Amino acid sequence: MSANIVITDNYRWSNEHNNVKKQVLRRYQISNNTATQWRDGLAGIQEMIAQVRSRSERLRSYGGKWSLSDVAICNDAVHDSKPLTYWGSVGQSSIVGKPLYEDPKPLAQRLFYFQSGAQITQINRALEDRGNCLATTGASNGQTLAGAVSTGTHGSALRIGAMQDYVRALHIVTSANEQCILQPKSNPIVSQKFSDIFGAKLVNDDELYLSALVSFGSFGVIHGIIIETVSLYMLETYSSRVDYKQAEQVLPLLAAFDQNSSGNLTPFLQQMGLPAEEDPYHLDIIANPYELKNNAFLRVMYKRPFDKLKLSPEPDGSSTRVGDDILSLIGSVADSAEVLVPLIVNGLFGSASEEQTGYTQTPRNIFGDSTIYKPKNGSASSELGVPIARAGEAINLVMSIAEKANFAGLLGIRFVKNSAATLAFTRFSPLTCTIELPGLNSANTQNFYRQVFQGMDAIGIPFTLHWGQEGDYSPARLASMYGTAVARWVEARKRMLPDPMQRYMFSNDFLKRCGISESAALSGGTEIA
Repeated sequence: MSANIVITDNYRWSNEHNNVKKQVLRRYQISNNTATQWRDGLAGIQEMIAQVRSRSERLRSYGGKWSLSDVAICNDAVHDSKPLTYWGSVGQSSIVGKPLYEDPKPLAQRLFYFQSGAQITQINRALEDRGNCLATTGASNGQTLAGAVSTGTHGSALRIGAMQDYVRALHIVTSANEQCILQPKSNPIVSQKFSDIFGAKLVNDDELYLSALVSFGSFGVIHGIIIETVSLYMLETYSSRVDYKQAEQVLPLLAAFDQNSSGNLTPFLQQMGLPAEEDPYHLDIIANPYELKNNAFLRVMYKRPFDKLKLSPEPDGSSTRVGDDILSLIGSVADSAEVLVPLIVNGLFGSASEEQTGYTQTPRNIFGDSTIYKPKNGSASSELGVPIARAGEAINLVMSIAEKANFAGLLGIRFVKNSAATLAFTRFSPLTCTIELPGLNSANTQNFYRQVFQGMDAIGIPFTLHWGQEGDYSPARLASMYGTAVARWVEARKRMLPDPMQRYMFSNDFLKRCGISESAALSGGTEIA
């Protein structure tokens, strides 16, 4: 193998939350050479694929190991993408498309190519130095861009969507000598000239593109992603501890949300004593199922033009970082007797957020570093997406089941513009309400998740599940969640990977459980004389 490829045999792999562990045959780490920029990294991926293929093994790339499901891992060969961190702007002469977002800067100053190992924290810093930032991110910044996009990671920006929705093209390597720049035919972004730089085939295809966006590494190895960023902005944050009964009054207004209006939520904002000149950019709720009063944190953020003089002091501890997601909080608690669960959760809830009035920072500092605590049995989390029109029913059902099931966790409730990606879990229009259920990993927690899924089925609330978290990913559940979209996704994958051995190589046990993987076809079938 080339000098820039390091192989570790019999590697013990675990995710950051310590709830998924695998013994794998070998781990590949591929690095760039500074003098050749991305070239050695790309060549290393091709060399790795050739070796894995020659051994008839499976291959999965992983990034920040942030997923709580086993979506990013297999028992054969794994590729640690984090050393691949090259990035660069897309030259004006290669751009053929139109921007997604209205912005004072021209598209050529906002369009960037990032290698798959770039982590959100690294991207935030690099972009901020250029006067740009991501339109939205998840609650924290440990994920790689490719991993976050591939599992449908979202924030709570009412008009942006999930992270895959600002992707403009994917650079995917499918074999030792095949790679492509994949972009939508209806709104392509780069020319053949750009593909030629990498020696890649340019593919303009809406169905392939929308299927590959959220495909958890099963369409090939992602070498790079082209994203459209926006000009650097600030978020002015207000967070209040309120009764959930007060916070839920926003739900009917969100159910009628009009993306072309800027005043959907004015009545609610006025009632809550919040700035009401315009809708917030971001809105979320953290709820405690074990209390009736003061049992929710309502958080809104308003987008403001960047002004260095108006920035609040940078946070110096996790208590002021909104990005310290609830899992960090839950994970800091030692395993305890279930009888203590309500007491523990009530005690933790006061630390779940911080009351703020006008705290203003860039997204990099708002959605900052999370410390992952690793309790003995690991953390757990499942996240549902439900139609905004059914959000009130769904949240009340989950809170009721949580209390009865002694669930050691809180509810994180966000609201996201629907995505066109074929298997995006934020698929409900006009907004998807996401209900995240982070807690301690235990039999009790897993039983609670099953009760939630059964309860939703019983009252007929359609829902999806976040691919990077725990849940029921059986073929029956996928059919219930996505209907005919599953068959479209499978067919797109067959077009992308026409060789059955390719499809086997880029599969894993997760895909097999979903019923969307396959073994190589038998050969022969003729008479043996």
